[in-house]
Amino acid sequence: MAFIEHANLKPWAAITGPRRAILHPELERRGDEDPDKRWVLAKSVHALRVWVADLPLDQSPDVGYREADAEAFARRALMPAKTFRANAGLSDQQLAGRFGVPIEKIAARRVELAVEQHRPRAGRFCEDIPDASVCELADALVRRADRSAPRRRARR
Repeated sequence: MAFIEHANLKPWAAITGPRRAILHPELERRGDEDPDKRWVLAKSVHALRVWVADLPLDQSPDVGYREADAEAFARRALMPAKTFRANAGLSDQQLAGRFGVPIEKIAARRVELAVEQHRPRAGRFCEDIPDASVCELADALVRRADRSAPRRRARR
C-alpha cells in the first residue's frame, strides 16, 4: 500500500492498493472540483500505475512509488505543458483556478517547464555548439559510416 501525502491531511490523504485508492474521509466529502481532491487523485493514479504485483514477501509492492515522481505526474496530468505555456502570463491564483489545482503547485510547474525548455533535444546537438568544426567532423564521420556500411545486392 502506498500512503499518499498532501497538505494538512495527516497522516495520509489517500491509500492505494493494487486496484483502488481510498481517499481520506475529509477529502471524500469534498466536491469533485476541489483542487486538493483532484491533486490527491492524480497522485493516486500514479501510485496505481507503478504498483508491482508478485514480489517476494519481504518487498513492498509499492516499491516503485516515490512522492517526487507522483508530484511530477500530477503536475503533467493536471497542467498540460502546451496549455500552461499558453496561459503563463496569468497570475498563480488565476492559473490555479483555471487548472483546478492547489495554488502552491503552480510555481513548481513554472520551474519545471522553464528547465524543460532549456534542455538539449535530440538532433539539435551540432546546432547548439558554437564551434562549427566539431559539427563538420561529426557530419563527416556519419557520411563515412554510411559509405562503409555493407550494401545489399538486389535479387533478380
